[in-house]
Amino acid sequence: MLAIRLRRNGARGRPAYQVVVIDSRRKRDGVFICRVGSYNPRLKSAHIDTAMLRLWTERGASPTRTVARLLHRHAPGCTPAARNSGSVCLPWH
Repeated sequence: MLAIRLRRNGARGRPAYQVVVIDSRRKRDGVFICRVGSYNPRLKSAHIDTAMLRLWTERGASPTRTVARLLHRHAPGCTPAARNSGSVCLPWH
């Protein structure tokens, strides 16, 4: 089964993450299939390629809870009021 999850990179004490499509049985930082975005927790910024994300979800990849929450927070068409209300405003569905 394919999973869309975070892959850690960056220096010690300065984490940065890549959002990748990977076989769910692989290690966290193992060999991945495709990189679909990045997330920097220090700057609270995420850059997601929604076209690639949509392509991989159609092929059966499912995001982890952490990635789904990240996508919900950084969805380009989502208003701050909708984010706080708990409604779903994901561009890749």
